[in-house]
Amino acid sequence: MRSYDEILVAMKAEFEEKAGFSPDDASDIGIRLKVLASQIYSLGAELDWLKRQAFPQTATGEELDKHAEMRGVIRKGAKKAAGYVVFYRDEPAVSDIFIPAGTVCITNGQPLLRFLTVSDAIFPAGGWDLEVPVVAENAGTIFNVGSRAICALETPIEGIHGVTNDMPFYGGVNPESDEDLRRRLLQSFKVINGANSDFYKKEVLKFPEVRSANVAKHPRGTGTLDIYVTGYGVPLQQSKLNEIKAYLGTIREVSVDIEVKNAMYYYYNVTVNVTVDSGYSSEEVKGRVRKAIEDFFMVLEVGQPVILSKLGAAISAVEGVTDYTFVNMQNGQAYFNGVYVSGVIVVN
Repeated sequence: MRSYDEILVAMKAEFEEKAGFSPDDASDIGIRLKVLASQIYSLGAELDWLKRQAFPQTATGEELDKHAEMRGVIRKGAKKAAGYVVFYRDEPAVSDIFIPAGTVCITNGQPLLRFLTVSDAIFPAGGWDLEVPVVAENAGTIFNVGSRAICALETPIEGIHGVTNDMPFYGGVNPESDEDLRRRLLQSFKVINGANSDFYKKEVLKFPEVRSANVAKHPRGTGTLDIYVTGYGVPLQQSKLNEIKAYLGTIREVSVDIEVKNAMYYYYNVTVNVTVDSGYSSEEVKGRVRKAIEDFFMVLEVGQPVILSKLGAAISAVEGVTDYTFVNMQNGQAYFNGVYVSGVIVVN
């Protein structure tokens, strides 16, 4: 669309052609032309916005949500990461120690992340350590921290000497972006309702707990479908699998026999040597490389292979990395019923 200045110049030229003179900017006519040009520009901006929002290919925000809802596609919301921390002592406790719900455990990185215990717990007399479930303070992938990332209590508890997490945290999800929602929406236009794999995959992905899915056609004979799903870093509970299967049972064709299963997890070990720029801390850069590798595997879909060039691109994008070399690694073949997850990660 034309800018305000372009509109004003065109209006002045048209006025001069019709009136035979050019209006002074400070004159009544000059001021009126400026006001009118401003209003025309504002109207043009609104029309341009409406044109973008009229089509799913260019709509954004709430307007994109409305397009998606007409196709039965709902934007996935954010979720909080969850896991377990271990409270420990340097020697056995002489008496029970009460750990209240809402106890805040924190990381030592930037930004500082807070995790809260979900229920009251009792550190037993004579015990050395106690595992307690916690949940992230807020939703988002930033809370999918690695093992040993949690290292302190925001407010010390008398008798507790430290806290840590032995296992990484998973399940933190950012709100679905416009581009991800648009991709699912546009895919829905290509899917013809009926007993085909794309249709069932689209329906399964409506469930917020499902991150990825793949469909195997005729695994148990004609008219059968096995749908393999994965959650955000963890398998789905059997109750959720049953819920998905029950829902599909209400929309499937009569002749289709459907099973919904958790995808197999294929652990992929990574060993990589990185060259760190002299202006950066080697340990900090290597830590970011480890996180980049974990994030890479967090978005791999069921049935998708591991492509080393793509993994390498994720490593190269880490600030401070000037070069990298994989050690004894090769591409991971695709498994229709499985998803790759990060195994042992060694960053030298």
